[in-house]
Amino acid sequence: MFVPDAIAPRVDVVRRYFAALEVGDTSRILSLFHPSGEVLSPFLGRMEAASFFARLAESSQASETEVFDIFPSPTTSRVAAYFHYRWTLRDGSVIEFDCCDIFDFVAASGSDETEPCIRTLTIIYDTAPIRADVGDKYA
Repeated sequence: MFVPDAIAPRVDVVRRYFAALEVGDTSRILSLFHPSGEVLSPFLGRMEAASFFARLAESSQASETEVFDIFPSPTTSRVAAYFHYRWTLRDGSVIEFDCCDIFDFVAASGSDETEPCIRTLTIIYDTAPIRADVGDKYA
């Protein structure tokens, strides 16, 4: 995939995000976020990134992702990723779904746009089948 120089750093952050998610490295995930970073989750609503990923780690045994496509915007500092998520919960049950994550970036404090960090992660997926099968596993 050809990625123009101005967009490549954001795409790289998205790739590093998925690599860290796969191994459950919350510290590495949070290092990609702006200090005031937020996550908008279908289950949990709007949360500080640190709080969201702490809850995810507490409720998870493993995460596997198969990234289908990464879509960088040519006109904004936004990148979308379409992927399949296989989430093994603490109790051993497995939830699988297709998902789209939308990453909104800002420059890291005191830097230029070559060092982007995630300001907001918006997670989009259909929660109805998941809630019907397993209920709210964050509770």
